[in-house]
Amino acid sequence: MTLKQSIIYSLVILLSFAFLGCDNNAIEPDTQRNTSGAYMAGYEINSSGIAIAKYWKDGVPTALSNGTKDAFATSINVSGDDVYVAGYEMNERGYWVAKYWENGISTALTDGTKFAYTNSIFVSGSDVYVAGNEYEASGQVAKYWKNGIAVNLNKGNTNAAKATSIYVSGSDVYVAGSIWGRAIYWKNGIATTLTDASREAYANSIFVSGNDVYVTGYQENFNGNQFVKYWKNGTEVKLTDGTTKAYAHSIYVSDNNVYVTGNEVNGSGKNAAKYWKNGVGINLTDGSHIANATSIFVSGDEVYISGYEVNSSGKYVAKYWKNGIAFNLTDGTRNAGITSIYVKY
Repeated sequence: MTLKQSIIYSLVILLSFAFLGCDNNAIEPDTQRNTSGAYMAGYEINSSGIAIAKYWKDGVPTALSNGTKDAFATSINVSGDDVYVAGYEMNERGYWVAKYWENGISTALTDGTKFAYTNSIFVSGSDVYVAGNEYEASGQVAKYWKNGIAVNLNKGNTNAAKATSIYVSGSDVYVAGSIWGRAIYWKNGIATTLTDASREAYANSIFVSGNDVYVTGYQENFNGNQFVKYWKNGTEVKLTDGTTKAYAHSIYVSDNNVYVTGNEVNGSGKNAAKYWKNGVGINLTDGSHIANATSIFVSGDEVYISGYEVNSSGKYVAKYWKNGIAFNLTDGTRNAGITSIYVKY
């Protein structure tokens, strides 16, 4: 496999798992809608096999790319009437270009001479923050962009670093990620290491509530299984016991309740979508079909979770759950997935 092929494969796996195997016994798609002020980012494959970056507002899709080159939307944020979506798109030279869209108009964050991609977007006032990665000669650099200006996070150590999530509180910028298989977060560019290098660990999402910093991710144990955890101000809280593989993708804190979304592999080797509230696991799917919960947003008493699930034709269906009830955003004729959700309230 060439370097280019390897990077593309890794990015697609990281984003959606959408091109892994199929499950031909999964549920038929339910085309009902039940959204109010809900925005979701993701992708859908077109008839030519090209991934189109999209977002959905109250179930109605808007294409962000034209379908001639692969593009993925990875994160969404709404400020006033403006919709911001982070993602990346392949250029004519075959490189991924990190970018974001504001109300459908794209802004490139990299020049397209190296592989780059984004994972998270946050808007604070008039400032737009985007977290992601760019490949340099010495390796992968974790970085964020503020209003298009790049800030490198792993200064002097550019190998195998990732910036996966960004959150801004006041004048403080928090970014979750990893370096060489160690879970890390940065506050204003200063790194706090959450795990040692004994077993691989990854921090995938960060949330700040008052003076408390919450980070969620997963770590491999000595049996080779990944277990879900989160850290509150650096103190670890385990959510699974490591007897099966489990992964965490998103964290949200509301009224002192801590929510984490992800998936857990069952005895049949399939990913079941689920979330944890204050450490208690809640299944969104029954584990008989491949599914994943990618992002969460809590508005009052309502819990919104985005993700995807395989249908009876072996296609990935973009969907979300509202208070545990599933609703589909695509018809299941082509692969699609939701990577991020935001609720305007």
